[in-house]
Amino acid sequence: MSKKGGRAADIKAAGRELMLNIARVTVTGHEELYIENHKGIEIYTRELIRISTPGGSVSITGRDLNIDAVRVSDIFISGLIDRIEFEY
Repeated sequence: MSKKGGRAADIKAAGRELMLNIARVTVTGHEELYIENHKGIEIYTRELIRISTPGGSVSITGRDLNIDAVRVSDIFISGLIDRIEFEY
């Protein structure tokens, strides 16, 4: 598939989450996590980050956790991620 077609699929998928008012969580290995459609930061320490989402909370536990970027609709977290929990 061409890059253009892949990008269109990404836009369509992201639109689905926004329309349904749900979060989209993308994990890359054990060191990066990206959340789209978040509602804010509930807890932020180097061992625990809890993010509010439309459906509840996402808790990330690990070591040397860091929030690298926060925008209105998305957040990027890095560090050594041990566990991801979804709380409804």
